[in-house]
Amino acid sequence: MIFSIPSASSKIQVQVLLLQNCTFIQQLVHAQKPTCVAACINPRMIPSLFVLQTTLHHVVLAKNEPKEVETVDQLNSENITSSSANNNAQTSSGGWKTQNIHTELLYKLNPKRNIGQAFKNFGANDHSSEKAVLCVACKENENPNLENYIFSNFTTNGDSNLKIISDQKEIDEYLKRHVDTQTICKLFNFTKEELSNNLEDNMIMYLAVRDFN
Repeated sequence: MIFSIPSASSKIQVQVLLLQNCTFIQQLVHAQKPTCVAACINPRMIPSLFVLQTTLHHVVLAKNEPKEVETVDQLNSENITSSSANNNAQTSSGGWKTQNIHTELLYKLNPKRNIGQAFKNFGANDHSSEKAVLCVACKENENPNLENYIFSNFTTNGDSNLKIISDQKEIDEYLKRHVDTQTICKLFNFTKEELSNNLEDNMIMYLAVRDFN
């Protein structure tokens, strides 16, 4: 799945792939440090592609807002205190709290302003029996060529069971079938009244309001 998001001076080309029976999730995740080619997301934490697309739009819009950007050390930490953030922050011309669009996507998905928790809550892992990872790659004005990156750097002859899904409808259907509603509701502290509504809508509204707090 490929789509574009207009930014202030260019267009951000976004490619989304769903990898199933993936035996190299950890290698893929670790390969994103320090150069981040793609965001590696736990697909069970995304109820639909609409949530992903909406969050990416927020990320692109936020780039022009003057804020601080966290250091690499903070990105790799699971426990980030406000004092360490103040000590290690760098001035950024954009409004991102992290160093690139892929880490910012993970940060924006998290209900709390904690980068380490965002990676823990939404980052891909190989604990699931599905061995699935949602890969999101973004580049300015050009195709990210995510499939080429994966085939060139990670796949081997032993990955015959690997399934790469690029079709938008197939990805969306997978997300809706496998979403971990209980974990998401606990993470966002949704009330019983909110649970009676659409999970997708609640998550989008929560994240939108967070940006204004």
